[in-house]
Amino acid sequence: MFYKIMRWIVYPFIRIFIRVEHYGMENVPKNKGYILAANHTSIADMFAIAVPVKGQICYMAKEELFKFFLLKWLFKALGCFAVRRGKGDTEAIDKACEIVNSGKVLGIFPEGTRSKTGELGKAKAGIALIAMQTKADILPVSVKYSTGTFKLFCKATVRVGELIPYKEPAEGETQRAAIRRISTEVMENIAEMHQL
Repeated sequence: MFYKIMRWIVYPFIRIFIRVEHYGMENVPKNKGYILAANHTSIADMFAIAVPVKGQICYMAKEELFKFFLLKWLFKALGCFAVRRGKGDTEAIDKACEIVNSGKVLGIFPEGTRSKTGELGKAKAGIALIAMQTKADILPVSVKYSTGTFKLFCKATVRVGELIPYKEPAEGETQRAAIRRISTEVMENIAEMHQL
């Protein structure tokens, strides 16, 4: 309930401060758990993405954002949970799998950090590990700002790609190879939309 209220409060402000255009909204799954994977340049990304997705998106967010009381309260109320970057946070991976398996939407920024230039980076292993444990499909999303990175009153283009169905590792495919395959496919899909 709180998420829906906040969504309607935040949405008008998003429309004022960012001119958001959405494409591919017909690709957003309904009534199923999946992983939403998007590139990341600003905290504004999560709000721009939330507009076309009707259900709640539970984002993995860096633990540093939870150090301030108000931010911690807000992010937790919105369904976000902390992840310790670069430390193999198995607890966060377990929480992410729990979210997907319960039929909810897990939001994740595969690159693991914000891009300061707007250029896409490489995906970390986390998204592939979660997909392999949950056998969840992945929805690729591209967020692109007219100014490269978020600035007030800029134009943002959000493109939702076709759902990437989960594929079991091929016979003889190692876990490392499967992680590389999944991560690469996700970022290639995002990159393709990012170039439009």
